[in-house]
Amino acid sequence: MRNDDVLREQLSALLGGGNAHMTFSQAITDFPPEFINMQPPNVEYSFWHLLEHLRIAQWDILKFVLDPGHQSPDWPQGYWPAPGSQATDSLWAERQSPDSSKT
Repeated sequence: MRNDDVLREQLSALLGGGNAHMTFSQAITDFPPEFINMQPPNVEYSFWHLLEHLRIAQWDILKFVLDPGHQSPDWPQGYWPAPGSQATDSLWAERQSPDSSKT
């Protein structure tokens, strides 16, 4: 097997999940809706903020790769929802979708 084939196989395995990590879907499946806007003690972000941060960052990486004219959001504020923002149950469900690309 060629080196780049091994690299591609390993990258695919890492992106697909498994190994030592649970997948994103496994991590958020059945997350209790009453906790989506809760901030754990000593943390300035809610679970909603963390989910939205991941989505925005991944959206930015994808747009950067696909569009040479893409302008990334300002750092760091452009990568987080507003501090006081809260998610509804429907917004949380929408953002969990792997093909959620709305900003």
